[in-house]
Parts: sequence; C-alpha cells; structure tokens
Amino acid sequence: MESLSRRKMLKGAAAAAAATAWNFQVVPSRVFGANDRIRLGAIGTGGKGASDIQGSAEAGFDIAALCDVVDVAQYPNVEGRLKNLVGARRNYPNAPFYMDWREMLEKEADNLDAVTVSTPDHNHAIITINAMRKGLACYTQKPLTHDIWEARAVTQVA
Repeated sequence: MESLSRRKMLKGAAAAAAATAWNFQVVPSRVFGANDRIRLGAIGTGGKGASDIQGSAEAGFDIAALCDVVDVAQYPNVEGRLKNLVGARRNYPNAPFYMDWREMLEKEADNLDAVTVSTPDHNHAIITINAMRKGLACYTQKPLTHDIWEARAVTQVA
C-alpha cells in the first residue's frame, strides 16, 4: 500500500472541495427563459444584508423587494450602519420597501424566486421557514438555527 503524503492529501482535498462546490446550484421553482433573471427579496438590508444584496445584484439577480425594520426615508441625516440602508433604498428605487417581513412575503411571494435572510440571529429560522412555505429559495445568514427543534422545523419544510 502506498503511503499518503501531505501533498497527495492536500491535492485530493482540494479536488473534493472543488467538486462539491461545483455541484451546489440554486434550483429555481420555475423554468427561466434566456432573458429571465432571478427575482430576489432582501430581508434585512444593513450590515451583512447590504453585502448580500450587492453580491446578488452583481451575480445578475433582480432586487425585487426590500425589507428592514428601519425605514431610512424617515431619517435624512444618517450615519454608520444606517448608511447601508440608505444605499439599498437608493440603489433599488423600484423595489417595494417593507418594514415587516410577513407583509413582504404575503404581498411579494408571487413576484419573487428567492429571498436573503440577513436579520438578527434569533429571526433566521422563522423567516426562512415562512419563506420556504411560500415556495421561495432562501439564502440565510448563519446561524440558521439556535437549537435542534428549529433545525428539525427548517428541515421538515425544506
């Protein structure tokens, strides 16, 4: 039996990681034509939400709806974290804005293909479950769940 060198082990691990990454793809709930783009709703637009929105837009997604608990249109002079919220509203003026994720999912689910969930941690599982029940693909920031019960609930819906 041939001994396993560090170089061979690293080469094999890199190949396995590349193969795994290659196989993970977003599978939409409908068939897209050549000119169709994935319509994304962003729940949480500050902090990680801002980078999720930017990355999705750069990947060719249409930002179709925005949701955050802070409506920055009410605050003309904002600093710090709130600047991300202003940026999202300014960069996507045609995307409807909601302050309640439940309202956004109720009104926009038929117009969306996927959502990002970039809210405080304790909201991740419940928002993800409700979005998946509406037939939407979800990209949720970590941690997805806080305990086994939440993990099982998310798994059952997925």
